[in-house]
Amino acid sequence: ALLWGLLVAPLLRARHVHTVHGFIENDAGQRWRAQRARELLGRVDAVLAVHDDLAAALPRVDVVPNCLDPRRLQRLTGDRQRTRRHLGLREGQKAYLFLGRLSPEKGADRLAVIQARLQTVSGAARLFVAGAGPLAAGVEAMRDVALLGEREDFPALLAAVDAVLMPSRREGLPMTALEAAAMGVPLVAVPV
Repeated sequence: ALLWGLLVAPLLRARHVHTVHGFIENDAGQRWRAQRARELLGRVDAVLAVHDDLAAALPRVDVVPNCLDPRRLQRLTGDRQRTRRHLGLREGQKAYLFLGRLSPEKGADRLAVIQARLQTVSGAARLFVAGAGPLAAGVEAMRDVALLGEREDFPALLAAVDAVLMPSRREGLPMTALEAAAMGVPLVAVPV
């Protein structure tokens, strides 16, 4: 109730609210768009960010973290063994999942190195990639990687794998991390 009174209730009176999840600045065009977005933030009534680090870089920002209902997520998991069979996994075979946008900021270009390392550790391990984006063709061309595309059954995928990989270059408070935690699936991430 206190959070509602301090943060949410005033936002309901605001006419123009923008939520900042982060800025993508991999090239000159993206840097220009990010700068323009920062300038436009001055024209809205309220600005929200999903993480304190994002809020620190911008004026007059309130932080409202991403959240989810773990019970709802767990109800959508389905049968782990059936999903593993559907994915073509053998009993005891290790499976890893990248779940997210296939773009440089999410680290999708690092998947080839990750897959090569997984193969040296365990040649039987499988890497599944669920998502879409500009690097999809490169991921699809990788050996021993199953590109699943965009999926709505991600809770079942999370329940079926041994770990989630998140090699992102920048993040706010990513839903993938929250979803993996809610499902009790280990998350392997880089410090961003």
